[in-house]
Amino acid sequence: MRYPTLSEILDKMDSIKNGHFKDSPLEIDWDRSLENRKITIKANLIEPQDIEGIADFLKKDTTRDAIKRLFSYL
Repeated sequence: MRYPTLSEILDKMDSIKNGHFKDSPLEIDWDRSLENRKITIKANLIEPQDIEGIADFLKKDTTRDAIKRLFSYL
């Protein structure tokens, strides 16, 4: 591995993403070089009421904790 520390951090972040956001209504991503400290969250809405499900998902303590854990690696 050329950058073992970077690879390890990305593996941990991918694990969080796949564990918590896999079946969620959101797509979550970040700069894979870890140079920019930001997380991008995208949502696809099909119906106007879909916003309620997304808001409920974002309100969950587990979702907030997962996002905080992702930020801890940035």
